[in-house]
Amino acid sequence: MNHVLLFEPNQERVPYLLFLLNLADIRCTVARTIEEALNWLSPDLLLVIHFDLFLLGSLEGVELEKELLAEISSSITVPVVYVLREDLHLPEPLNDGIVTCHPVNLLSCLQENLVPENKRPEGAKMQ
Repeated sequence: MNHVLLFEPNQERVPYLLFLLNLADIRCTVARTIEEALNWLSPDLLLVIHFDLFLLGSLEGVELEKELLAEISSSITVPVVYVLREDLHLPEPLNDGIVTCHPVNLLSCLQENLVPENKRPEGAKMQ
């Protein structure tokens, strides 16, 4: 079973995203704040817990998001998907390695970008 780290600061959107991930039989860990997302992405924790994809549900333009985006571009080795909503703009600086998709295409986008279980790094442990 794949495991996704979801960052979604807008709590009204979390149940919808969890429902979609559940339909696709994808485990999900939710980071509700930037600090929580940064904690999950810390190198020490990533030695113990493996994520197959990092899903950015939305970004709200706060200063700490720049730190999160910097962490993503410097240390994330799994695919990163950003849900591009009509009411939100594409965040700056969104690097080339981040895939954008619209909510209606989210499941197919996730399936295309998930790391297959047989391609996971050797030391990765699932919890």
